[in-house]
Amino acid sequence: MTFPLLRLPLLAMDEIFEQAQYSEIFNISVLSERMNRLVRRRKFKQIAKICYLFVGNTMEVGVEEHSGECHFLVATAFDEYANLNIHEYKIGGVKSNFKLDRSASMVFTFLHDWNSEDLVKKSVVRHCSDIFQQHSPIVQLRITCDQSLSYHIPIIEGVKEMHMHCEGGEGVFADYASSNYPELSCLRINGLYRDATRFHGIDNLFCDQTGPGAMDILRSFTGRYLYLYNSEMSTDDLLEFCRSWQRNEICRNQRLLSIQLNMTLPIFDAERFLLEFETQEWDPNVRPGGIFEDVPDMIDICHFNGPNTEEFRDFQRTDGKWASLLVNDVQLMMIVWD
Repeated sequence: MTFPLLRLPLLAMDEIFEQAQYSEIFNISVLSERMNRLVRRRKFKQIAKICYLFVGNTMEVGVEEHSGECHFLVATAFDEYANLNIHEYKIGGVKSNFKLDRSASMVFTFLHDWNSEDLVKKSVVRHCSDIFQQHSPIVQLRITCDQSLSYHIPIIEGVKEMHMHCEGGEGVFADYASSNYPELSCLRINGLYRDATRFHGIDNLFCDQTGPGAMDILRSFTGRYLYLYNSEMSTDDLLEFCRSWQRNEICRNQRLLSIQLNMTLPIFDAERFLLEFETQEWDPNVRPGGIFEDVPDMIDICHFNGPNTEEFRDFQRTDGKWASLLVNDVQLMMIVWD
């Protein structure tokens, strides 16, 4: 025997929602307009981020709480027979026929064919936004796709963090990110870079496959946290960068720089770099020592292990600001002090 939820007192329903999984709350919200209004009464202040994940033509939506715990909400997937076994739902303000697949755990997956893909994805995104973004959590977008971005990915409002990964290791995604999401504060990306100035305004940038474009990114970066992995940089390149920074010509807002060099290209000589670029040993009277921990989270990196800066060598910019360097054959790390 079941008891209609709407007959319960509001306090009782609030208690039920408090104990429910986020996916269950989403499921309840699409049952009727009245249930949707009940769910939207809640503010979900414990949600720190809402994450939209696109892998091929599949979309998943989840939330991350301030504690770091992640929860699944809902998914969409391609099904060429999505015109069968349909039911009417009102999702994201759109009342239409949707094909719904319920798993054993009552997780909802809305199915679509090629014709209904746009409607289904946009409706689910809008519905999640209306319910779970009322108190403005960080909106994070993750995309794994082919080189042509051929799958339909709706534009999502308010995205601040983004991770774009191309299966083939190639693709020009910086244009896509900057054109559609100009307010990004955090971006992780792989691929090729036609125009490094596309990263202008991003505060926290991680490039997985930087290649020969590292110097172009360094010359144009205006943010504070920069990670350049698999970089093709010579000794002269890194000497040029450090001297330009010392003259206050580039990366004026830099807080942390981490460069991982391509080990298959032995074009960087750490010994020569340290001989030609003047630094001094750490002086505790000049800047703090110990572990550097003032680093914001980066997408899909559990924790950035701060280095022991007492092992770094120091140098000073023309405006008096101090920086510290750790240099070896495979990396250069630079920390700038306030």
